Amino acid sequence: MSDNQAKLHFLFILWNFGYAHSSENLWCYGCNTNLTEGRSQECNDPYAPGPMVDLIQCPQNESHHCLKSIIVYHSILTTVRGCVPSTKVNSYCDINKYPDAKIDCYFCSVYACNHSDLLSSNFLTIISMISVLLWKCSALWAF
Repeated sequence: MSDNQAKLHFLFILWNFGYAHSSENLWCYGCNTNLTEGRSQECNDPYAPGPMVDLIQCPQNESHHCLKSIIVYHSILTTVRGCVPSTKVNSYCDINKYPDAKIDCYFCSVYACNHSDLLSSNFLTIISMISVLLWKCSALWAF
């Protein structure tokens, strides 16, 4: 890979990172949003941050927030992650609708912010490290 190709590759990664993280493109982790299909244990596991395929793009027709909800109902723990319209944030986790459940809801509005807290990583740091590694490798491949 030539030096120009490495620079172009680096710019492509940065452009994609900027596109995915721009305000009109909110991406959130999504799992257990449709419980009629059963519960996903990976969503409940704090040590499984979820693969990238669990990232979903929120609809762009209105502003959204990412949701992480922890629900305990009849001693069954269920974690729900997904996109919620910003207009429904204040009423989305109304505990009066489900008096037998313990519901904790967390909302955020930055890229993939509803991940597992135990394995959180700074996405920009990871992308930067990969870019530097690719740049260094391209210098080695040039010889």
